[in-house]
Amino acid sequence: MMFESFNASQATLIGPESTTTLIFSKPSALNTTLLWNGRPLMAISTVDTGAERTKISDEQTDELLVTIQRRTILSDTIMFTHHHGGKSMKLKEWLKEETQENGRTTWTIQTHSGKFVWRTDISLRLALCPESNLEHPIAWAQLQTKSSPFGLILTQASTSTFLKMFASLSVYTLLALSIVANAFPQYQSLAGLSRDELDAVLPTLQFSPPQPPPGPLADDRTKLINDAAHPHLPLKPGDIRGPCPALNTLASHGYLPRNGIVTPVQIINAVQEALNLDNTFARFLVFSTFLVNGNPITNLMSLGGATPLTGPNPPKPATVGGLDSHNNCEGDTSMSRADFFFGNNHDFNETRFQNLINYSNKFGAGKYNLTVAAELRNFLHQDSLMHNPQFSLVSPRLFTAYGESVFPINFFIDGRQKDGQLDLTVARGFFQLMQLPPDFHRHDGAISNEGFEYVYNKYPIQAGSNTVGVNSYKADLTSATLFEPCLRYTTFVNNNIKSLYPNPTGLLRQAINTNLQFLYESTLADNCTQVFPYGR
Repeated sequence: MMFESFNASQATLIGPESTTTLIFSKPSALNTTLLWNGRPLMAISTVDTGAERTKISDEQTDELLVTIQRRTILSDTIMFTHHHGGKSMKLKEWLKEETQENGRTTWTIQTHSGKFVWRTDISLRLALCPESNLEHPIAWAQLQTKSSPFGLILTQASTSTFLKMFASLSVYTLLALSIVANAFPQYQSLAGLSRDELDAVLPTLQFSPPQPPPGPLADDRTKLINDAAHPHLPLKPGDIRGPCPALNTLASHGYLPRNGIVTPVQIINAVQEALNLDNTFARFLVFSTFLVNGNPITNLMSLGGATPLTGPNPPKPATVGGLDSHNNCEGDTSMSRADFFFGNNHDFNETRFQNLINYSNKFGAGKYNLTVAAELRNFLHQDSLMHNPQFSLVSPRLFTAYGESVFPINFFIDGRQKDGQLDLTVARGFFQLMQLPPDFHRHDGAISNEGFEYVYNKYPIQAGSNTVGVNSYKADLTSATLFEPCLRYTTFVNNNIKSLYPNPTGLLRQAINTNLQFLYESTLADNCTQVFPYGR
């Protein structure tokens, strides 16, 4: 093969000014010509519309270089004229498909210069990387747009000889991916699809089945969490954070992916390991949040706003808006974020946090505790009622609002400290700086929502919303109360989930049903009756 003498040491990623673009003469990977600097490099011909046989030839000599054959029953094959005795080999043995720990699919090829991998990179491009450096593509597919043709971008500025070898590696493998069924559905090529269609199909084909949630920790004793393996690092451009101080902090310390794109299992593992959340409590919070804010197809969710990094959105009215999505789990009366009505419900709000400080000084002798939590919760409710004409506090936000009030007491206090008094500097570290305090130890023993009954009983608040402007709060008698877990579960599934996914089909329906099963299993202790919105 032309590329087998390519020296892997020369695959150093350099500046974008050194990239070279190879263009397909048609918006297709089949029956086209590959152009390099406007000159024909390779001819690609497909004998039939089903892509049963595709040939790649040298445009200068007309010499046949590669034949790819798709077969209905037997394995697909590839044949190189000048290698392996000109004999065909199974395509899956030359281009090996693998599923990674994150559920994404990669395709690996072995050459004399080492292994190279096609994968979907963080920008959802189909990218080719040396196996030894998967974070730095040496080539990627340029998808067709109104301003750019379908082609290959090469990040190698070298001699024409090396560039041709480089192009061969990229082209042969890309064509193999575009032809065979294990890479694209119905043997469809990259050809002829619009940018929107390609943006949709590439990540969708990386379907990641929901992973079963982990069980409780084997050892839930207190231990050091702010350790050398989990340093706090500043955000990089593109890193995503949102309205949840705890998850923001865990991402900034590496207990969650630092870019803010997470899976449900990653969250459960992180909150158990770093904060000692009770397993059942963690599963309920995570799967109820993921079902309304995450992408069931890719099994990914943003800790903040909507992003293409979670993959293509399912059909509307689903939103896949990330944790910033209003009135799913995020909602009004936050302790550190403004109400959605006022424009920014996700960034730290100093005015809101000053309320926490003032009430802590007034009712907690400079500490945040259950007494302060009750007083502040009542103030936040009254403040939104009087100033937010669209204020709403119904299930599930009613539940998460009270949970938010006691969460800092249960999880932000060092596990060796037993007095339930949260230092305000530590609180600011979590809420604003997304940073664990030095020498922080997690809670001693798994814990869930302890203390929320005290906060509620001090100032009982009925679910409801402003109906005709500010100070027009009307109770919603259909909403579950804090003490009706089964009604909370059934209304969440039948109302919230069904409104987002009225009639899912195929893999989407499969993924939603699996996540609904995981959610139901977190309610078993409450003896709830399982509901099946899409049938058994």
